[in-house]
Amino acid sequence: MVNQFASSIKHKPFHNELDKARALAFIRALRLVVSEGTMERQRDDVVSDSVELDDVQIETNVTGVKDARDAMKRRKHGMD
Repeated sequence: MVNQFASSIKHKPFHNELDKARALAFIRALRLVVSEGTMERQRDDVVSDSVELDDVQIETNVTGVKDARDAMKRRKHGMD
């Protein structure tokens, strides 16, 4: 099935080179999965010391996250 898809895209023109690259990458990924199966990534365990937070630090973090979200919303809606 993957080979049939690969041969059919050779006969149909793409709108641009980016579409062609995406299709070829998709075929390569399909062939990898079919031939080897899915491979699980090894995840590193991150161990760190616990950090004590006071109310001032928590408030600073909350304000920073709110400001970052507001900035992303402004950029998304073209208001920036």
